[in-house]
Amino acid sequence: GGTVTGNMIGGESANRDATHNTITINGTPTFGMATRLYGGRANGDGRSGNTLNILSKGLTVDNIHNFERINFYLPSDIAADEKVLTLTGYPGADITGTQIGVELPAGALLANGDRYEKQIAEDRELDAKYR
Repeated sequence: GGTVTGNMIGGESANRDATHNTITINGTPTFGMATRLYGGRANGDGRSGNTLNILSKGLTVDNIHNFERINFYLPSDIAADEKVLTLTGYPGADITGTQIGVELPAGALLANGDRYEKQIAEDRELDAKYR
């Protein structure tokens, strides 16, 4: 639970790099309409080694920035077409070169036709959902 109204920043540096940071989101947090998730914010390298771990569903944030890896750990109660993460900001996240991982709950079996989808619309909105 809980509400986050500001940005979440894994690491920040005015003079150096902000690398090898991890943000992990679990439970049922609510984010403000303008909340952005940053792996790092820096004058130097703000992306290398930064990881975003999502262990929830139904999350909506404005945008994400500077993650080298994004890991989705799907909850055991996820249903078909249920979204895990929605980005609403424009122009959207640049996830070029980002490694994206998906892990199913222990004991979960995929039925024929089950899949994980990453959708990027023309306005760069990102929806991640289980199908």
